[in-house]
Formats: sequence, structure tokens, C-alpha cells
Amino acid sequence: MPKVELNDIEMYYEIHGEGAPVMIINGFGGTSEGWESVSPLITDLSKQYKVIIQDNRGVGRSTISDKQVTIKLMAQDKVALLDKLGIEAAYFIGNSMGGMIAQEIALDYPERVLGIILSATSPGGECYKIEGQLEKIRMISWNYEPPKELTQEEIMEKFADVVWSSEFYMDNKERLKEYVPEYPAPASTLRRYYDAVLNHDTCDRLSCISAKTLVLHGGQDDLVFPDSAYYMVKKIPNSELFLIKDARHGVLEEKWDEAYGRLLDFITPIN
Repeated sequence: MPKVELNDIEMYYEIHGEGAPVMIINGFGGTSEGWESVSPLITDLSKQYKVIIQDNRGVGRSTISDKQVTIKLMAQDKVALLDKLGIEAAYFIGNSMGGMIAQEIALDYPERVLGIILSATSPGGECYKIEGQLEKIRMISWNYEPPKELTQEEIMEKFADVVWSSEFYMDNKERLKEYVPEYPAPASTLRRYYDAVLNHDTCDRLSCISAKTLVLHGGQDDLVFPDSAYYMVKKIPNSELFLIKDARHGVLEEKWDEAYGRLLDFITPIN
């Protein structure tokens, strides 16, 4: 499978379909193989678009270096991949931490952006000061440093409660529990991701995003509160909110049918 040298790493990527280029940017610890376990996102989008999926530096099949991992650095990686693929501009679907990366791409490389979809994400900064928000964000550190007082089963149940609606989780519990990635994210990388997420802050720069922007969020997201979605739509000039009221943090997976229809309206195909 394809890897390409860029910046100071080797990045694993895949291309599915033809048409307008759409790059999927994974969240914290997510990899290119993970989508197939919970969502038909790649299969559906590749029917109409050229879908580019890749592994963020240090997870999946991408390598990492000693350089400090930041959201801005990972944005540079994505643009470098476009360069390697000879793609001038693309749509970006950034999920959770991936949405933070998409914000930095839109800010630093506006000429490379056809549009951005910010799914279940945050601008960080003052949005982390919302009551209870930082406490929830800190839960992602459990991926590399689980609380000693909780069993693995208890940790999974607590995560499930913020990521999925109870109905979706109960219907898919066994499938979700049985999924074991072939290329799991190492704890050493996740620790560096966590620092990058905590240091993320685009609040004062959101008004500089010129790309058309769709903010997709679950109305019951208990990991990244919906306040962040409202904040971004207020600050980003050419933006709109698509709030799915009964969804949690996994909105892009759990409510894919609803999200897919909205994405088809947002992403302009190549004639």
C-alpha cells in the first residue's frame, strides 16, 4: 500500500474514487482502517469524489520523528501530501482533532481549500474554559494513561457514554468491542497528540477563515460540547451549522445517513 516521504516522516495514504478531491482527517488516535469498522463514509463518498484517507504522523502506518507534534505541524503534513499527489486544492473533512487540523489548513493555506467540514471539533482556547469542558477533554488521556481505579470495561463504558447515544451503543456494542485495529496507535504518540490538542487555539483567528465551512456537531456531544460549534459558526464568516440534536461525539459515524446527505449538498462535484 502507498507511502510517501514528506516533511520529516513517511505518510501512509489511500485514494478511493474519482472526482472532486476530498481529504478525510482523522481524530485522536484514529487511523485509515478505523472508518470501515463503524461507518460507510469512505464507500459512499468515493462513489462521487476522489477520497484521500491517510494516517496522521505516528499512528497507523505513518511514521513519526522527534519533532514536537502540533496541530499546525499536522496541517503542514496534509498540504505536503497534496503536493506529492499533484492536487492543487481539496475539500477537507476534519473529525474531532482532525477538525482542529482542518482549521489550521484553512488559515495557513487558504488557496488549497475548496471547503472545510468541521465535525465534532473545537477551536480550543477560550472554548476550553466552558464549565466542565476541559474535564471532558482530559478523558482522551485515558487512551494512553488509563485511571488505575477503573477496569478496562468501565473505561469503555464511560467513553461510550460520551461518544455514542445509548441506543446506538447497545445496538452495536459487540461489534464495537470486538474491533481490534491491525495498526493500533502507540501510547507515546497519543501522549504527544494530547499536548497538541490542549495547546490548540484558533479562537482569535477564526474570522480569517475565508473558505466555505460546514460545522457538523451532535447536539448531545458530551466530549466536545456543542458550545464550540455555535462559537465557530459565529466567528467564521462563510459558515453554517448542521446540528444533529440526538447525536453525541460520534455524529459522523452514528448519524452517517443524515450527515452524508448534507455533505453531498456542500461538496461541489467536478462536471
